Amino acid sequence: MRGTAQPQRFGPFVIVRTLGRGGMGEVFVARTPWPRDPVAAVKRLRPDVARLPTFVERFKHEAALAVRLSHPRIVRTLDVASVGDQMYVASELIFGKDAGYIADRLRQRGRWGPAEVAIRLLLDGLEGLAYVHRAEDQDGSPLNLVHRDITPGNVLLGYDGSVRLADFGLAKSSLNRDLNLTHVGEVLGTPNYLAPEVVDGAPATPASDLYGLGAVIYRFLAGVPPHQGNPTDVLTSVLRNEPAPLSEIRPDLDPWLADRIHRLLDKDPQQRPARAAEVHRDLRTLAVDAGLLVPRTSIGQWLAQLFELEQQQEAAERERLVDLPDPEFSSDGPGTVVLARPRPGGGLQAPGAVELRETEPPVDATEGRSVPEPALDPASGASGGSPPSAVAPDGFDEQMPTQAVRLDVLGPDDAERTDRSHAPIPQPTRIPATRESTP
Repeated sequence: MRGTAQPQRFGPFVIVRTLGRGGMGEVFVARTPWPRDPVAAVKRLRPDVARLPTFVERFKHEAALAVRLSHPRIVRTLDVASVGDQMYVASELIFGKDAGYIADRLRQRGRWGPAEVAIRLLLDGLEGLAYVHRAEDQDGSPLNLVHRDITPGNVLLGYDGSVRLADFGLAKSSLNRDLNLTHVGEVLGTPNYLAPEVVDGAPATPASDLYGLGAVIYRFLAGVPPHQGNPTDVLTSVLRNEPAPLSEIRPDLDPWLADRIHRLLDKDPQQRPARAAEVHRDLRTLAVDAGLLVPRTSIGQWLAQLFELEQQQEAAERERLVDLPDPEFSSDGPGTVVLARPRPGGGLQAPGAVELRETEPPVDATEGRSVPEPALDPASGASGGSPPSAVAPDGFDEQMPTQAVRLDVLGPDDAERTDRSHAPIPQPTRIPATRESTP
């Protein structure tokens, strides 16, 4: 864990440690003043780019989207504001790991990604994208939103077994269509997960997001991305070459699963599935029939077993932060300008425009909407499902099995295999799963 030299005050937060750093922003673990969400991930513009207009406008757009999007498969936004001239977005801190980190750990231990976990990543990711692609603005007009950065690092799996999409920093929508933030000939994104049409200079579309999700799942199952090499080689391969067939890398997989993933990776966007919701319905039916749709509780237990030490450390850190004596500060620190914050009745109070503006005195987050994470009960194996205060979109209401399903993919000697990144990956034993009837 990377930490700050000492806890630092930032607006309404106490910054505890650095969580990550990207091309535009830096993310911190922070203590909040809100009892329902005492720990958060705070993303703010890096100081070295905070005065560059393009980066500022992209961050403003991300903040504007944050107050408009609310769904169980999207990382929940807690607060959007600025401290002085430094903008930030505070989100729920996901207790879990991203898909890339999970794939790397599996490869180090000489293991394949289980089909059951891949299906959960894919189904929840599709559910999130279905919401993103049909999201509307406050007046009911379509946002025409495309994520544009579906990568393993932005597909988060929690220890509750639920998947959430993160980071809309490169997203494109009707809110920023006239800002010309992407220059001619400029390609934004991570080469391994860019759709061929985007590499070729075409605008990203929902089909491009589906390609990215397919590439994420391919890496999870195969241990490597669909195209490999340095960035230039990868971009060339994306345009010219087909990925190695999953059926050859993983002959243990059901043929329909490999086929559906390769459909998402079709080079022609017109040949990919048109809508995430359609892919979700098709895949879920097949997974149920094959007995591969397992409770989120089982997925979460599998993840906790794979990251046993880290999970214990993260739980201990969270307990320490929650138990910290409240510093004497109100819900806002000096110089804080609030853009949006939870309000009574649910949701965030969103602005009418992208620009920051003053609001009424902030609503205490304890009175606003809170989407509780499902409790994990190892004994019962009850499904996490969608949070009770959130409404799942049509076609995504899952009825999960009532008993836990153990995903026995970690052998007793795995704890001693700390570096197996160059070892051959053995063929897995079929994982038994509880069958489920289609509602």
